[in-house]
Amino acid sequence: MSKFSNILFSTILLTIITFTIWSFTPSLALEPKPTIPTKNDRLKDSLFNAYWYSGKAEIKTYNLSQARYGELHQGRATVIFVAQPFLKKKGVKPDNFKKSSDRIPVLKMNLLKKFGTGIYPYSMMLSTFTPLKEPQGLTKASASGQEWCGHIFSQMNKRKNHYDVVSYSYFESEGDSQFELPTIFTEDEIWSRIRLDYKNLPQGEIDIIPGLYYTRLEQHKFKAEKANATLHIDKTESIYTLSYPERKRTLAITFNTAFPHEVIRWEETYADKRAPNKRLTTTAILDQSKNIDYWNYSAEKHKSIRKELGVPY
Repeated sequence: MSKFSNILFSTILLTIITFTIWSFTPSLALEPKPTIPTKNDRLKDSLFNAYWYSGKAEIKTYNLSQARYGELHQGRATVIFVAQPFLKKKGVKPDNFKKSSDRIPVLKMNLLKKFGTGIYPYSMMLSTFTPLKEPQGLTKASASGQEWCGHIFSQMNKRKNHYDVVSYSYFESEGDSQFELPTIFTEDEIWSRIRLDYKNLPQGEIDIIPGLYYTRLEQHKFKAEKANATLHIDKTESIYTLSYPERKRTLAITFNTAFPHEVIRWEETYADKRAPNKRLTTTAILDQSKNIDYWNYSAEKHKSIRKELGVPY
C-alpha cells in the first residue's frame, strides 16, 4: 500500500471513530442554557423598583403654550406619576391592600393643563392607568375639561375585547353617549410607556386611538385612526413622533434617554377647527421637578412647596 493510501485510510478511520464517540456521548453543548438575567437586566429592575416604589410620586411642571382659537395662550402643565395597585374589573384603586386576583400594578399619570383664553380660563385633566405587565393598552383613561361655557367628561375602561367608552358634553352635537372602541394602542398611554419601556413603542404605520384632550377640544368623533410612528434614539435625548395624515396633525414627545426617562418637552401641531387655515404648535417645556409623597402635604404651611413647583391654582 502506498504512503498516500495509508494517510487516506488513517484519516477516514479517525473520522469514523470520532463520530462514533460523539454520537454516544451526552453533549452539554446541545443542551439549552438556562435564561439568566444579565447584570444590566438586574440593574434595570433594581433602579425601576427603587424609583417607582419609593413611596413617593414624581411631580413635574411645564411652561405651556396652548393653541386655541387660532392663537397661542400661555399657561402651566403639571404631570404627576405614581405606581400603585389597581382593580382591573372595577376600574378603581383598591381601598385596602388585601391580595386579589383582580389586582394589578399600574403606573398612574395625571396630566393637568391650565391656561386662559381672553377673559375666561380653561382647566383640563387627563388621568391614565397603564398596566406594568402588558405591552400596550390602557386599563383606564379619563379626561375632563372646565371652562366658562361648560363642562365635558370622557372615560375609557378596558374590557376583554374592547374599551367601554362614556362621554358627556354640554354641546348638542356631542351630548351624552356610550360606545365601544377596539383595544389597540392609545395616544394617551405614550407618556407612561416612555417611562416604562420606550424601546417597545410601536413604529411604522399603526392603528391608534387619538388623545382624549385633542378629540374633545376639536369635537371630533371618537374612533381609531392611522398614524405613522417614529422613534429617534440618541445618547442624551430621544424623540417619539406621531403623524396623523387624516388630521394633518403631529405629536412629538422628547425625553431623556437615560433612566428614569423623564419627559422634558412635547409639541403638538395642527390647525384648530375654528381657525382651519392656521397651523399652530402647542408646546410644553419642563420647568420644575420634585419627588414627594404629596398626599402628606395638604396643610396651609406646605404652600411653599406649591410655589416652588409653580403649580397654578
